[in-house]
Amino acid sequence: MEGPVTPPVVSLDQLRLRDAQFVECAITNRETGNPLMAEEVYDFEFSYALNSLHDLERRFVGIELRLSLDGLDEEKNSVGVHGHFWLRFTFEVLNLEELLVHDGETTTIPPALYLTLLGIAYSTARGLVMAKTASTVLQGVTLPIVDVRELVAGAKSNELPSEVSE
Repeated sequence: MEGPVTPPVVSLDQLRLRDAQFVECAITNRETGNPLMAEEVYDFEFSYALNSLHDLERRFVGIELRLSLDGLDEEKNSVGVHGHFWLRFTFEVLNLEELLVHDGETTTIPPALYLTLLGIAYSTARGLVMAKTASTVLQGVTLPIVDVRELVAGAKSNELPSEVSE
């Protein structure tokens, strides 16, 4: 009798961040009359969507994050300031073939790998967005610190974990 299958262990030394880029970036200040200054934006409403990409032959796994920030005043009303950031991260997973889960015709990238890559991508996105918003009406904005499991659970467009075709 076979024992339970142990999930593969994701080893960080097998991961390479090959690319991190803004696909789209827009910061708008729709206030008519006198444009708002950064210090006049009291808080932000944050929303996001996730997507995954794969190229198994090249051992690449991609994570896309679409992040939106809407500026709010002290009463939590929109002030017309908006930031939209679409980022794409490409990782090379040196031991990807070892990590793939094969079940008949279906091949799946394990959730542990996605969560690890998503954590790296999101943390990197926090710094990239902070740098991109410097000297804008969004200056000083930081994306919230989140548990990646909650990020996946609350995603608008969630394809994680993903089935892949070989």
